[in-house]
Amino acid sequence: MIPKIFKKLSYFIKINGVFLTILLIGALLRTAYLAQVPPGLNHDELHAVLNAQSVAKTGRLIPGMATGIIGSPSGDYLSGIFGEIGSLLLIPFVYLFGISTVAIKLPYILSHMGIILLVYLISKKLIGQKVALIAAFLMAINPWSIHFARAAYESNFGFLFYFFSIYLFMVLKGRKIFWSLPFLLGGFLSYFATKVQLIPLGFLGIFITKSFNPRKSVKPALYLTGFLILFTFIYLLFLRIHPAGERIKELGSLTSVSSVVNSKRLISLDSPLSTIFVNKVSESLRERISAFLGGLSPAQIFLEGQKGDTEALTIPDHGFMYLIDGLFIVLGFAYLSRKNLKALYIILILAVISLLPNLINLHGTTHALRSGLLYPSLVILSASGINFVLDIVKRKKTKKLIKISILLLYLVSLANFAYLYFLRTPVEKFDGWYTYERVLARYISLHNELYPEEPLVVVTPFLKDASYEYLYYTGKYDSKEEIVRANNSLVTKNYKFDNVLFTENCDYIGDSATLIKDVRSKDCKLETDLNIASPEDAGTRYLIQNDKVCSQYPKSKYPLIKKFDDIIPEEKSREDFCVFWVTNPNQI
Repeated sequence: MIPKIFKKLSYFIKINGVFLTILLIGALLRTAYLAQVPPGLNHDELHAVLNAQSVAKTGRLIPGMATGIIGSPSGDYLSGIFGEIGSLLLIPFVYLFGISTVAIKLPYILSHMGIILLVYLISKKLIGQKVALIAAFLMAINPWSIHFARAAYESNFGFLFYFFSIYLFMVLKGRKIFWSLPFLLGGFLSYFATKVQLIPLGFLGIFITKSFNPRKSVKPALYLTGFLILFTFIYLLFLRIHPAGERIKELGSLTSVSSVVNSKRLISLDSPLSTIFVNKVSESLRERISAFLGGLSPAQIFLEGQKGDTEALTIPDHGFMYLIDGLFIVLGFAYLSRKNLKALYIILILAVISLLPNLINLHGTTHALRSGLLYPSLVILSASGINFVLDIVKRKKTKKLIKISILLLYLVSLANFAYLYFLRTPVEKFDGWYTYERVLARYISLHNELYPEEPLVVVTPFLKDASYEYLYYTGKYDSKEEIVRANNSLVTKNYKFDNVLFTENCDYIGDSATLIKDVRSKDCKLETDLNIASPEDAGTRYLIQNDKVCSQYPKSKYPLIKKFDDIIPEEKSREDFCVFWVTNPNQI
C-alpha cells in the first residue's frame, strides 16, 4: 500500500514539476525586454489603455472611442469602435499599477498564460496526459502566443474566455453547463470578431456534451445555444441603432462587388454564361471563401506570417507556428483519425469556427488577430503528432534519442524566432508600432520642460492618434484634472493641450513657434534639414523647424538602433536624445 502511495506521489510531483517549468518558460518568453519589444504601442492598444484610464478616473469613455453598445461615444470615434468590455477589463490593473508600458501588458500576458493552462487541460481531457504536457510546452513557445501576449489587443481576452468555455463544456454535466454562459458572453463582448463565433460555439457545446456524456440529455446544451441565438439577435437590434453600428458596414454588401463583376464581364466574350457564373453573388462568395481559407495558408502559418499594411501583426520572416509543427500537425491528424475521432472532430470544428470572422467581415483579412482560436487547435494536433511518433517506437534508447532530437529541433526553432522577434522587430517593425510617434512625444516633453510657455505645433493628418500618443508617453493623462482637461479638447476635436497644438494645416502658425510636420501631411513646405527619422529605412517621419531643444547638439545622419537602451527615448537625457534621434541627413 505504502509503495503505491509513494509511487503516485512521485508521479504527481514529476508531472506538476514539468508543467510548472513549462509555465515558467512561457512567462519568461512573454515578459523578457517587455519595455523595448515591441518598440511602441499600436493605436488600437492606446485606445484600450487610455479608455481604461479615463473610465477609472472620470467614469466616462475617452472621446474618440466607442465600446460597442455600452456608453455614449464622442469626438472622432468612427476609427475607434471596439468591443464592449475589452478595455474595461484593464481598469483593475490601471488602479493597481497605473499606465506604464510594462504594467498595462500584464493582463494580456496573464490571458495567454491562461491559454497555456487551458490547452493543457483540454488536451488532457480530449487525448491524455502525455499529449497535454507536450501541447502545453508547444503553446508556451508558440510564436503567435508570444507575439500577441506582448501586445495589448482586446482579442486576447475573447480567446481566453472562449477556451475556458470549451473546457467547461467538457467537464460540466446537465444544467451545470450554464456556468459557461458568463465566459461565452465575456468572449462575445470582448472583441467584435469573436461575436461571429458565439453561436457556432454553442453548437460545438452540444457536440461536446453528446460526445462526453452520450447517455445524458443534451437539452441543457440546446437551451444554452438557444439563449445564445436570442442574445445575439437582441444585441444586433441594439447595435443597429447605436453609433457603434458603423461596424456593420464592414460586413460588406453585394453592391461592393459590382465593379468587379462589370470588369470581368467586359473582358469576356458575350455569352449567357456570363450572367450565370459572373454575378454579385458568385463574386461575393468568391471573396469570402478566399478570406476564409486565407487563414489556413501554410506560408502564413509556418513561414512569413500575416502580410499587409498592419505591420504590428507580423513577425519578421516568421510564421505564427514553427515549420516543424507542420509535419507533426499532419501526423497528429493521421493519429487522431485512427485513435480518437472524437478529439479530432472537436479540434477541426474549433479550427473552422476560428476562421469564420474573415468569412463574414471583409474589412481587412487580419487572420492572426481574428482567428486566434486556430493556433491552440493546431498546437494540440502537433502535440498529438509528436506523441504518435514516440508511441510507434518501442526501444527505450531509440525513443529517448527521438525525444532529444525533437526537443533540440524546437529549441533551435525557438532560438531563431527569438532572434527575429527580439533583435529585428524593434528596428524592422519600428514604423508598424508607431515608434516615431513615441520619439515625437519625447521631443515635445523636452520642449515643455525647457520652454513651457512657448508654442509647439504639430502638423499631421492623424490628429487623434498623434494626440493619444502624446498624452500617453508624456504622462499628461494621469490625474483626474489632466484627463478631464484633455477629454474636453478631444470631444470638440480641438487637439490643443496647453502650449501644444495638433493641426492639419499651417494657417495660424507664428514665425517663432516650433513647427513639426508629419511628412504624410500635404500642407506646409518647411525649409529645414532637421528631422525625426526611422531606423528601419532612415526615411524622414517628421521635419522640425525652429528647433529649440536640440540646436546646441551635434546631429547624426540617421538613427541606428544597436542596443536595447536605444529603443526607449523617454529614458535618454536631453543630449543623448538629441544626438541620437534628431538627425540631419544632409550634413557632411
